Amino acid sequence: MGRDAEALAACDGAIEIDGSLQRAHLLRGNILAGMGRNAEALAACDKAVELDGYDGKARLRCADLLAAVGRSAEALAAYDVAIELDPRRAEVHSHKAALFRTLGRHDDALCCYNRAIEVEPDHTDALVGKATILSHLGRDKETGSRHKVARS
Repeated sequence: MGRDAEALAACDGAIEIDGSLQRAHLLRGNILAGMGRNAEALAACDKAVELDGYDGKARLRCADLLAAVGRSAEALAAYDVAIELDPRRAEVHSHKAALFRTLGRHDDALCCYNRAIEVEPDHTDALVGKATILSHLGRDKETGSRHKVARS
């Protein structure tokens, strides 16, 4: 039995004992996503959100999984809920921006990347994402010296 399978079995054991353990459902979702089993992972994350609708991490994970399975409109709505719950979490803004970028909605992506950078000026994913879009659009001069070289 591989480590992921063993971890999944442990989560399932915890859930069997106490199905209200929100963190076990969220962890189960993360493990399943790591195994490429996104549909099952989404169901586990949905259960985690059902158990604690105010958990921003669970909301973010659900949004990411919705995006991964191509349910973009639902993912954007889920990112919005995660942002409402924790507007100062740069990671949520950056993940939403990445989906906008994938959808070719560059202006929306830039807006989200800028918000992530406003919240956390050293958020490297947002800095690199913003630089990538601006470079792609031929507007790299707008990045300014602070954002031209994003630290990795």
